Amino acid sequence: MENTMKSSWKGAVFPYIVYVMFFLGMGLTSGSIVHMPLDPHKYTIVLFVGMGVFVVASLLNEIVIDKKNLSIGSTIRLVIFSLCLSVGIGMISGGIQHFDDVAEYAAYLIPGGIILSFTSFLFKNSIKLGIKKGLPVFAIVLVIALSLSFILKNVAANMPKAEGHSHGQAE
Repeated sequence: MENTMKSSWKGAVFPYIVYVMFFLGMGLTSGSIVHMPLDPHKYTIVLFVGMGVFVVASLLNEIVIDKKNLSIGSTIRLVIFSLCLSVGIGMISGGIQHFDDVAEYAAYLIPGGIILSFTSFLFKNSIKLGIKKGLPVFAIVLVIALSLSFILKNVAANMPKAEGHSHGQAE
């Protein structure tokens, strides 16, 4: 019975908790980024909590679940690029969720988040593309982000101005 409990903890429960931590950290990060203009003090705290949860999940995933023996340098690298990755994805997610409310802000968040998260993902996972593969890939990502920026800024400029950020509540 004790072995069954240990194996279910290691095989199902612990990875689930880490998985929840990734998404919770991401949710807090994306929410704080898009809401930052409303209350910078409050959402800076939420941002740091979200990034912290995401980084702890990254460390637990690498060290405990994947059983990687990380050096100090690898751990620092993982922490830095996990932070950047969480912020980049948060920029995309928050910008998409609240485009109607903060269209001009979101027009910067979404493309910037694509560039930041893609670059951070490559570095976090030690993906080495080399010049031959890397230049075309980065060029494509940059063209997509710049095109999206141009399109979103035009959409934002032609949208009626939002009355505020209400989450659907009556004003």
